[in-house]
Amino acid sequence: MGVIVEYYLDSRSQNPVKKFINSLPVKTRVKIRRIFLLLEEYGLISVIPHVKKSYRNSVLGN
Repeated sequence: MGVIVEYYLDSRSQNPVKKFINSLPVKTRVKIRRIFLLLEEYGLISVIPHVKKSYRNSVLGN
């Protein structure tokens, strides 16, 4: 039921997503890791509340 999380690699085989995540505060990195683990184990349905919240916050500026 879960999915495999694959990280994007650019043309220089570097991982800009991982670099960005590692630049975030520890508390935020822990939240992201927890969401990735849920995604890997239970699939997209387990992370929809987090995605909706993030999208709503970015669109509405909350």
